[in-house]
Amino acid sequence: MFFDILLILITITLCFVIFYTWNYDYWKKRRIPYESPIFPFGSIKDALLLRKPLGSIIHELYYKYKDYKYFGIFFGRHPVLFIRDPELFKMVTVKNFNDFQDNTASMSEKSDILGALNPFILKGERWKISRTHITPAFTSLKIKQNMYPNMVDVSERLKMYITKNLDNFSNGIKIQNLARDFASEIFTLCGLAIKTDAFEDSKNPFKIIAHEMFETESFTGILKFILMIVDPAVSLLLRTALMSKTAVEYFRKVIRDVRLQRKINNINTNDYFSYLDKLQIDNADFSEDDLASHIVTLFIDGVETTASTIKLTMAEIAANPRVFKKLREEIDRIMVKYDNKLTYDALRDMTYLDHCISGILLFFHI
Repeated sequence: MFFDILLILITITLCFVIFYTWNYDYWKKRRIPYESPIFPFGSIKDALLLRKPLGSIIHELYYKYKDYKYFGIFFGRHPVLFIRDPELFKMVTVKNFNDFQDNTASMSEKSDILGALNPFILKGERWKISRTHITPAFTSLKIKQNMYPNMVDVSERLKMYITKNLDNFSNGIKIQNLARDFASEIFTLCGLAIKTDAFEDSKNPFKIIAHEMFETESFTGILKFILMIVDPAVSLLLRTALMSKTAVEYFRKVIRDVRLQRKINNINTNDYFSYLDKLQIDNADFSEDDLASHIVTLFIDGVETTASTIKLTMAEIAANPRVFKKLREEIDRIMVKYDNKLTYDALRDMTYLDHCISGILLFFHI
């Protein structure tokens, strides 16, 4: 009996291995250069074992295959083609975009409805509709008029907070947390027109949710995110969720409260929430969950990317005095030009600052 069970288990295991690896010669058959896969990780073993960020692995492979226009790798058992040639890249992203518009990431609406409606997750016609809905809200004019003043307001409050607490920072400060508070504070203003106090209030709900969602020490959080991109089938099977049910319900409640308060007080502003609210009224295919999802998308896509960029930029500037001096001189010069007011146009004039941030985004794969 024991040997019968053992034989069955061995047979099942072998069948699984054969099924999982049957297309590991996919790129070889097509005579395309590729990074050899390792069962069951594919070509990204170090990413799935959390030894290296996925972006770093792709960066290394990009230069490893520098003599080729494209190369193949495997995400788990799935073949993925990486394009290096600019003309081919343009062909895929512009000329033949309709054939290549979907991405690999997937999420179950049952496990996380707001995450599943994120434009980054949606595919096909649903993605097109979502993109059509949201694009007009992010024109340069809308950002300048509706969002930038909020960014300046939060920046001033951050400056006041740091000045007030300088003595408490004698042993240093964790920039990641401060930058995350800064980004989440901007989100609440730009997305919901709510002024909170993420810097001073440790019990601020948005602050707590941000730290829970984006805590980089969370093994399960990182693994779930990687699986969502690398192996959508496994991600769907495990019902991967970007947000906890508590966070989802909190956002829904806040959105209902904001809408109710605006109706009671007859508030009619030209901000992001008003745009989405009007969109829901005018479009039968735009549900309350769609509205909530776009608010949450601004939070998910904006908070941690902003915080990481700030942290890494400050670290690199601090480590390079020459860069710091040149950047400081540019900022001082531009501020004098604009009467010491950090206007939208003043920020756009800071070209060296733009180069520094762009370099960070490129080097660290944010």
